[in-house]
Amino acid sequence: MNKLPEKFSLRDDFPYPTYEEWKAVVEKDLKGVPFEKKLITKTYEGIDLQPIYNLPDIEALPFIDELPGFRNHLRGNNAAGYISGDWKLTQKIHQNYPDEFNAALKNGIENGLNAIYLHCCLKIEKSSDFEIMFRDIDLTKYPIYFSPQYSGLAYLSLFAAYLKSAGYNLSDIKGGLSIDPINRLAAKGELPLPLDYLYNEMAEVIKWTDKNMPQMKVIAVDSSVYQRAGASSVQELAYSLSTAVEYFNQMTDIIPEPDLLAEKFRFTFGTGSFYFMEVAKLRAARILWSKILSEYGVKDDEITMMDIEAASTTYNQTEFDPYVNILRNTTEAFSAIVGGADSIRTNPFDESFRAPDDFSERIARNTQSILRDESNLNKYIDPAGGSYYIEKLTSMIAEKVWDEFTAIQSKGGIIACLTDGSLQDAIEKVHQERLKDFNKRKNILVGINMYANMQEELLPERKAKETDRTAELDKFRNSRDNAKLKDALIKLPKGTNIDAAVECAALGALRNEINEVSANIHLLPSLKITSVKKHRLSESYEEMRKKIYAIKPTPKIFLCTMGDVRQHKARADFARGFFETAGFDVIYDRPFSTPEEASEEALKSGAIAAVICSTDETYPELVPAIAKHLKGKIMLILAGYPKEQIEAHKANGIEQFIYVGADAFGILNNIVELALKGGK
Repeated sequence: MNKLPEKFSLRDDFPYPTYEEWKAVVEKDLKGVPFEKKLITKTYEGIDLQPIYNLPDIEALPFIDELPGFRNHLRGNNAAGYISGDWKLTQKIHQNYPDEFNAALKNGIENGLNAIYLHCCLKIEKSSDFEIMFRDIDLTKYPIYFSPQYSGLAYLSLFAAYLKSAGYNLSDIKGGLSIDPINRLAAKGELPLPLDYLYNEMAEVIKWTDKNMPQMKVIAVDSSVYQRAGASSVQELAYSLSTAVEYFNQMTDIIPEPDLLAEKFRFTFGTGSFYFMEVAKLRAARILWSKILSEYGVKDDEITMMDIEAASTTYNQTEFDPYVNILRNTTEAFSAIVGGADSIRTNPFDESFRAPDDFSERIARNTQSILRDESNLNKYIDPAGGSYYIEKLTSMIAEKVWDEFTAIQSKGGIIACLTDGSLQDAIEKVHQERLKDFNKRKNILVGINMYANMQEELLPERKAKETDRTAELDKFRNSRDNAKLKDALIKLPKGTNIDAAVECAALGALRNEINEVSANIHLLPSLKITSVKKHRLSESYEEMRKKIYAIKPTPKIFLCTMGDVRQHKARADFARGFFETAGFDVIYDRPFSTPEEASEEALKSGAIAAVICSTDETYPELVPAIAKHLKGKIMLILAGYPKEQIEAHKANGIEQFIYVGADAFGILNNIVELALKGGK
């Protein structure tokens, strides 16, 4: 019997190949195809991703020995990761009226929510609305986050008045007011009030909450507005950091306490579908925020932590095959967890095209619950740590973001770049690059530009419920002590007096009444810009397919499958998938033995186009023979792109060529327009 040696060395027995040795073998296998063309992936961030990363790629990185919970927080804010406490599972509840919101919120809390999110469309008009919204809910158990608002005075006064009337100790309430005027400016293209006034109000809210509600964050930096427009991860991070620096600089002029200001920030990032990029993005964000705070003199590890909310994107949501959105939400939430987000919000799968219902909200909420309670992703500490690929990608993103950030600052900062339109142009450029790749099917959205479901019926439209509250509010106004309220409102113009605003709210002031007093005394010109365009990547494809769906009967595409199965199947399968993404009825019945037979069947089918499917070797003979019967009667398309034959085929009547890398949307849209005209 053979015995193991007393001493052995795995390193000697299995030598570690160098990168150069590995690359030499790969280049040999590529058989002349350039390594850089085949195996290097170029991203929209301007990063060239290598096919493999090794230990030497990360050995020199300055942060590689960081520990979770310390210094730059690359590896998360807590030394024990989520083991010390789960991420905050939040959700946008789409019931906009107080009583309906209360019922939905209680159901959400019973089924997994551990934080409360109040979106900007909620019909909060008076302090007593909060009483209805939070009936039978102990607010000391759940952080409460308002969605970004350009102004926080009215909401804060109504909320604080309610808390006092309900007997809460204000200092026990956690969460964030989320004041973010730059987000509103970017999304809407205007601000109702001048920035100087809004900055002064922000400072007053910071001072008031520091005294009365110290666990409430005030400043939001929500860059998901850029992500929804198609921005790259580098752009999104750079714009968020520039926004944060703008707020920090403005606040420092009024509140020269950098530690206090640093604790009042909360960031929201959109999470896209590029899993590893999203993981690295959140890790890079924490490094850079720590670096910026150190420049302001903030040194305490507890204060340099970046509070991150990750929100799933609508950019990749689709109206067709919408249940695939659930899978997209899942991967986006997964990347946010692995990236160490403090709070995660997953969208209902139908949010981008109709009002969600209880089912879609439940699925969105359960996406996180499953990742937490069944996949046990809350049992790990920085699972991405040590990955050669992710660590190197984190470093590359951080470097790119810092370059972009400094470039923005050199131009005058985020406001200057929004005002001159350079930021909008830069985002639109990336969106167009994404769209170009999507149209060529280099990027795939399942069910849209690949693998279309031909039996699908669009989900029925559903609009958000609208209730006229005019009578209710009129009755409420008549029940107030209006004389006493009027005297209280008179005090408001004497600066941003939050205590006075809370008193007005307690006396029954409506939100718009508090806002109107502020607006009426600040009649300086407000800022207007070109808004950042919101996009969905699938919009053009969906619009095209809806045009086909509107034509009855559905326009047909006929496949002239020539030769045996080995000759035509690969290209015929490709052609069927190609045309089904536009909604065409593809006739793919059987192989044809002669061009005459195929041509006759194509004409009898009533199709608007015929696709010749065979091999490059047979096309010189097949194309002229089929074109002889069909040219001028039906659009002729060739499956494939034999470069040496292109001009000859065009001369014979071929109008389009379909192949991997072709502009699928451009080709399909031309044929759709032909179908709308009734064919040739």
